Amino acid sequence: MPIDLGGMGSSGIAAVAYHELKEYLGIRQGRTRVCDVAQMLAWVEEPVRRRLGVDVVALPHYYAGWGRDWNVYNDGPFRPWRLEGWPELTVPAGMRTETDRDGRIYLLSSRGRRVAVKPPGSYYFDPLPEKPAPLPDPGDFSLPDSLSDPELEYYEKTARSLYENTDYAVLGTPVGYGLLWLSVGGFENWLCAIMEQPEAVGAILDRAVECNIPVIEQYNQAAGRYVEAVIFSDDLGTQHSEWISPGVFREVFAPRYRRVFDWIHKNTELKVFFHCCGSIPNLIEPLIECGVDILNPVQTGAAGMDPGWLKKSFGDRLVFWGGGLDTQSRLLFSSREELLDDVKARIGIFAPGGGYVFNPIHNIQPGTDPERLVACFDTARRCGVYPIEP
Repeated sequence: MPIDLGGMGSSGIAAVAYHELKEYLGIRQGRTRVCDVAQMLAWVEEPVRRRLGVDVVALPHYYAGWGRDWNVYNDGPFRPWRLEGWPELTVPAGMRTETDRDGRIYLLSSRGRRVAVKPPGSYYFDPLPEKPAPLPDPGDFSLPDSLSDPELEYYEKTARSLYENTDYAVLGTPVGYGLLWLSVGGFENWLCAIMEQPEAVGAILDRAVECNIPVIEQYNQAAGRYVEAVIFSDDLGTQHSEWISPGVFREVFAPRYRRVFDWIHKNTELKVFFHCCGSIPNLIEPLIECGVDILNPVQTGAAGMDPGWLKKSFGDRLVFWGGGLDTQSRLLFSSREELLDDVKARIGIFAPGGGYVFNPIHNIQPGTDPERLVACFDTARRCGVYPIEP
C-alpha cells in the first residue's frame, strides 16, 4: 500500500511538529526547511521518508507562499529564521516580516505591502483578504496564462532531479486555478454573484479555463515526463455540507472543469489530483464525471463522508489519497490503542482492491505526539501489505 507524507501542500507536516518528529527519531542531520510559508509546512527529508516508509516525494510549488507577490520562492536561497519558543527554521531568503505593537507578524510583499498575518500564538500566516468589490466586467477579468522562465526552469530542473535521483513517485504541484475559490470580489460577494449573475460568473470562469490550459501545457512540457499528476485545489465543502448545491455545481462549475480535465487527459499522461476539504458527498459523482482521478484529503470526519460508503460508492473509479489518519480528533485526543485500531480499520476499508494511498487527513499539526505519529505509520506499513482483506 503506497504511503505519503509531504507529497503536496495538504498531505504534509507543520514545521514545528516536524522538528519534534526528527528529535524523537534521533535524526540530527539537515535543517527544518519551510516549503509553504502560509501553513508553515516542512520539506520532508530523506531520512524521515525512509523511516516512515513513505513512497512519494513532492515537487514543491515554485512559490513558497500563497500569492505571486509574497516574494518567497522554493528555488532558494534560504536563511535561518526563529521565533521565541520555536525551533530554528530555514525559510526563503526573500521572506520579509514586520511586527506590530500587539505582536502580530506581517509578511510583506516585494513592495512592502502586508500580504499575510501571523497572530500571536498562531502557527500560520493567514492571507489578508482583498477588499470586497463588485463583480468585474468579464471582459476586464484576466489571470496569468503562462509560467515565467524561472518557473519553467525550476519545474524542469527540480522534477528531473527528483525523478532521476530518488526512487519515489514524484507527485506534482498545483499550477491550475481552482474555480469556486477564484472568489472574485471577495468570497461572500462571489457566492452571491453565482446565484444573482450566473452569466457574468460563467464568462469569468470561461476566462479562467482559457488561462488554465496554456499554464498546464507549459507545466507538462517542463515536468510532465517526471511527475504523476497535476494538482487542483478547490475546497467545495465545510465541516457540515457543500458550499454550493450539486445542481449549481453541475450547471456552473462542472462544464468548465470538464473542459480542463478533458484537455489534460487527451494531451498529457498526467492524472488529475483534486484537493477538496470538507463534506462533499453529493459532489464526488460529478467530480468523477468531470475527470477527477484522485481525491484528497478524504475528510471522513465531515458530514456524510463515511469511509465504507466512500469506498463502496466510488472506490472502483477514484483513487482516495488520504483518509488514513484522523488528524482533527483521533490523532490528538484518543487513546493510543483506539488510534491504532482506527488506522487498521481505515486501511481495511480503503485499501482492498487498490486505488488507495495512505495519508493523514490534511497536514500533521503542531502539538502532535511524535511517538503516536510514528506508531501510526508503522501500523500502516505493517497492515498495508497486499492482499488486504476488508
